[in-house]
Amino acid sequence: MTSSDGNNQRKRPLRAVAGVITRDGLILIGRRCPDDSYGGLWEFPGGKIEQGETDAECLRREIQEELGLDAVIGELIHVNHASPTFELAVYHASLSEGEPVLTEHDEFRWVTPAQLHDFKMLPADGPVIGILNAAHDGTS
Repeated sequence: MTSSDGNNQRKRPLRAVAGVITRDGLILIGRRCPDDSYGGLWEFPGGKIEQGETDAECLRREIQEELGLDAVIGELIHVNHASPTFELAVYHASLSEGEPVLTEHDEFRWVTPAQLHDFKMLPADGPVIGILNAAHDGTS
């Protein structure tokens, strides 16, 4: 007898998106609140895709929710298949006028690509940091 409950079907990984938001050569990162999962770690703003959303729609929504600003979503930088159950798509992004508002983070910083190594970032962001530094150094 075969099971029809779907347990044998492979689940699609949870997909999240993040934005490398740049302004005047600097990149915006936010520190996760201490009581959040991965509390205290820094990240590129973003979040989980909701059913029916495209990557760009999700990232615009997440930036609005997290920063209180509108964003223009640019090219895909990298998709990190962090595990069999999670993948992170990271895009270039820019903000409308104004400064970010703290809603989901306890601090924001504008940093150079080289300074990203000075912050304890989310593990899934690691490959993107290397890509950004290689592009900044002209080695990509």
